Amino acid sequence: MEFKFPFFSTRKGAASTPMLADDGGLLTAPTGGKWSHLAKQGRVFTGNSAAAGSVLPIYSGTGQVFGLWNPAGSGVNGLIIRVTMTLVDTTGAAGGFVWGVMKNAGSALATGGISAFTEGTPENGLIGLAGGNKIRFTPSAATVIAPTILRHTGINQLVLTPATTGAPGFAMVAEYDGDFILPPNFAIFLAGNIATLSKWAPSVIWAEEYI
Repeated sequence: MEFKFPFFSTRKGAASTPMLADDGGLLTAPTGGKWSHLAKQGRVFTGNSAAAGSVLPIYSGTGQVFGLWNPAGSGVNGLIIRVTMTLVDTTGAAGGFVWGVMKNAGSALATGGISAFTEGTPENGLIGLAGGNKIRFTPSAATVIAPTILRHTGINQLVLTPATTGAPGFAMVAEYDGDFILPPNFAIFLAGNIATLSKWAPSVIWAEEYI
């Protein structure tokens, strides 16, 4: 019986022999980036805020507006790859941004859990492929139990006035390297460690691996 890993492709011909060194060790070389295999399988996704953005609430509030929910029983783990934030407008207060977590999030809306969830449609990393995500994305959710801080993103802002002249461009990005995994029955929300006030349009990128 022949066994094929799902990410190996033989479309260009017969199965090829792996490249080996003189001592029989496997020679490897990265091609296409570390997420390309999952992306080609249609298992990398991007959840986007609307261009108009929103004010990210303090993490301890029950009206979270941007996050991911991995329902109990989904059969996948979510590998959080990256979060980016684009400034829209509104003067902001000095503070930073965190990931809040809701534990025992279940698989359905419930009193005492996630009480409302506006379903967003993520973009697939393989452009043109639609759907396939098991983890649910929302640009607008509400929770009865406030999340707790899971981790700080390292993204910060000073008192930020969009009308300031002479300010250089800047990037607001946090990247993860396999150390941020969202298992079933948990939800995470992007929020402020305080009421940050400014309006942002974030994107979150994640991959899904079968358990």
